[in-house]
Amino acid sequence: MDMAFPLTIADRTIETGPQLLELIIEDTGAGGGTVVKGETPPTWIVKAQEQGSLTTVEMRGLAAALIQRGLPASVSVGARLAMVLGDAELGPLLLHALAGHDVGLLLALDPLDQERSIEDTLLRASAEVVDASDPDLREQLLTGLRNASLPEVEVDILLRFGDTEQIRRWLPAIFTEALDVPSVAPFQEASNRSPEIAKAIDDALDALPPEIRQRVDEQLGHSR
Repeated sequence: MDMAFPLTIADRTIETGPQLLELIIEDTGAGGGTVVKGETPPTWIVKAQEQGSLTTVEMRGLAAALIQRGLPASVSVGARLAMVLGDAELGPLLLHALAGHDVGLLLALDPLDQERSIEDTLLRASAEVVDASDPDLREQLLTGLRNASLPEVEVDILLRFGDTEQIRRWLPAIFTEALDVPSVAPFQEASNRSPEIAKAIDDALDALPPEIRQRVDEQLGHSR
């Protein structure tokens, strides 16, 4: 983590990278508020960048270091910083964290959102950051989303970027999980990508069991 020190955050002077990492981890574990009153680390880190205390390059390096650290608190903050940055260069690192961190870490609750696991947070960050137009990265991302049962995120990536084989393979499974269709627009936009994609979507819907197909048809406004 190549950063210029000392670094001033609120009324604290931070002398080293490890000191900054520990401060972030401790504040996250406390639910925020110990460094800047009423703020969690992602908020005060972004403010530090906006105020010129951190450069964008330094914040990217900080996000990378946090994502790779094997603690729920660090991964939680690193994933959120990656989403703020929206930097596709961090995409492979997020996917590597999903593959490389141990199961205990991935299944741990996200200290900044007790309704999600660390795995969920990493996957949601990956969905926003990964360059899903890259076939290899898209396959890794879709596989992770399928295994974690995040169909609402999965269907978004699948319809915007999936190829015909991926749509035929995964779309029926997504609807079998009783996912409600939020809007017909993503399906129309996906169908407009190419005739092959449109046919793949129709084939995937046709492959559904009758009772599920009826529900999906009603949501999409289809008559079959």
